Amino acid sequence: MAYLLALMLAAALLWPATAEASPNLYHCSPFGDGLTYACTTVTSAPSSGVRVLDRSTGSIVTWHNGTSVVLWEWATDKDTHCGVNGDSYVWEVLWYAGGTVHRGVLGDWWLATGSYSDWSVFTDYAGELKYDNAGSSSGTCDVFNPGGW
Repeated sequence: MAYLLALMLAAALLWPATAEASPNLYHCSPFGDGLTYACTTVTSAPSSGVRVLDRSTGSIVTWHNGTSVVLWEWATDKDTHCGVNGDSYVWEVLWYAGGTVHRGVLGDWWLATGSYSDWSVFTDYAGELKYDNAGSSSGTCDVFNPGGW
């Protein structure tokens, strides 16, 4: 019995942690459709928040640290106007408010996604996030539009 316990402990210590255990990402199902999405929160926002264009309504929303969003697709910013502070990754994010699914675009630097190696292998209902690549684009987040965002 002691041998079996020692073997199980050794396996637990040697087996790599799964991406699902990432403290920055979590599974959610905010839309009532029964699907499991990859979610994270806004981080690094100044006290005034981060202004985001709600592409569903055309209005501006202000997000503060702790705001939860669904990670829908990612892209790279060729000129780092949307992907800020040296982080060229940009996300199309979704959220649910007022009975409606909303869409916006935000640079990865503002989100608690961690590094590419953290989020790329995290899974949602469609598989690993690394496969949700929309390509690349350029411009500020209000006009950033790879693959038809």
